[in-house]
Amino acid sequence: TSRGWSLWKKQSMLVKNSLRKKATIPAIEQCRQYSAATLKKDIVAGITVAIAVVPLSMSYATLAGLPVQYGLYSSFLPACVYPILGTCRQLVVGPAALVSLLVNTGLSKIVTDEGLTDPSSDEYIARYTELAIQCTFLVAIMNICLGVLGFGFITQFLSKALMSGFTSGAAIILSMSQLKNLFGLRNVPSSDRVYEMIQNLVRAMDQWNWKAFTLGSACIVVLVSLKYLSQNPRLSQKYPNIKWVRALGPFFVSFVAIVLAYTLDLEDRGIPMVGEIPSGLPSVSVNQWLPVSSKLWVVAISMVIVGFVQSVAISKRFAYKHGYEIDSSQELLGLGIANLIGGVFQAY
Repeated sequence: TSRGWSLWKKQSMLVKNSLRKKATIPAIEQCRQYSAATLKKDIVAGITVAIAVVPLSMSYATLAGLPVQYGLYSSFLPACVYPILGTCRQLVVGPAALVSLLVNTGLSKIVTDEGLTDPSSDEYIARYTELAIQCTFLVAIMNICLGVLGFGFITQFLSKALMSGFTSGAAIILSMSQLKNLFGLRNVPSSDRVYEMIQNLVRAMDQWNWKAFTLGSACIVVLVSLKYLSQNPRLSQKYPNIKWVRALGPFFVSFVAIVLAYTLDLEDRGIPMVGEIPSGLPSVSVNQWLPVSSKLWVVAISMVIVGFVQSVAISKRFAYKHGYEIDSSQELLGLGIANLIGGVFQAY
């Protein structure tokens, strides 16, 4: 339409002007507006997110069909690069539930079509991880190109209802994908459809581990209780600092769970553990980028669309809540470069 074309031209001119003025590093402007009053909050938020992202990233890697350490790799460098180039001040870049499901669904079919059918074999794992790294490279290149060309204007056509529905759907899929771990179930097939998730869970309920369920439920109850405790008006008036209880909740629960697992040897008592994770920093994986499988393009394009819409939906909610605006084209550029740097070191 003529309106869409004019929006694209306007956005492209804005991006070109920003490139000429070397204003493509939003972190510089944000640092100029930074105040010491927010430092305390940022420290608490940083510690809380850093602790919470460890189990989350490992579970997302499992959801994507990758070894758990790849979730940690994907939560490290991209999260360091995005704050420099992105315009959302609260967004944490890393593995996500919907993208992990797309990776699992798309790559599993490609690997199976190539004749590798045993997910536990070394050949299957090596090929699968190679395709995941190549997919990261393709997504990064497409995001960067779309950002430079100013295609962030497409967010003008995304309604609030769509954004709300998308984030709500992502939350439902994320919750459903973690139920198998809450019930202590093993070897439950993954799916990107809710009804299939429910079917797979019901069929595997004969493996139900009540010990794992009890521990997981206790952690959820503690987190929810701390949330409502921090929001209690009477307690907030009497104890102003109680608002920090919610932010420190994940740290407290993670710390207690680690201490219990270590001192009581919970694995020997029937509660599954992650096990040993390879130590050290991720190795360079640039040599795995090429040649790219032609079957990856469909998976990569779907990941670009879903990843960008999800990121913008979350970013706009944060921006609206805290009173600032985001640049959608700059978001594409920031996400693309974060993915590109992450892809150098085995991120997916």
